Amino acid sequence: MWSPRTVSGVPGGTESPNEHRQWRGLLRLAARNLPTPDRGKQALVAFGLRRGKIVAVGENSYTKTHPEMLRFGDYPFLHAEVACLLRAPKDIDTLFVARRGRKGQWLNAAPCPVCQRAIQTFNPKLKVIYTE
Repeated sequence: MWSPRTVSGVPGGTESPNEHRQWRGLLRLAARNLPTPDRGKQALVAFGLRRGKIVAVGENSYTKTHPEMLRFGDYPFLHAEVACLLRAPKDIDTLFVARRGRKGQWLNAAPCPVCQRAIQTFNPKLKVIYTE
């Protein structure tokens, strides 16, 4: 079951002004580093944060995989959330996920069921924030 600790939306609601600035900064960083997807593919990036500092980054890949992907589901390609969690230290407290469309717009980046299982296994108390 997916944890209710998920916070959705391009931040701007219930977080403090400092958190709001941080999320906006992460969106700017994602916008600079995410390629524009082609042929309907998605461009996703995940940032692992520990006390507000980026300590791990993961991007989705349509050419790479990892054995952990098969552990959580049958989708073989590496998702941004799993790539980030594989690189992250165990004490990250926030996972920020952003998805960009072909026209540069922000899209829903809610973790899929495979990534939800990976997040729950990694840390059930992990705060997940994603674009919507």
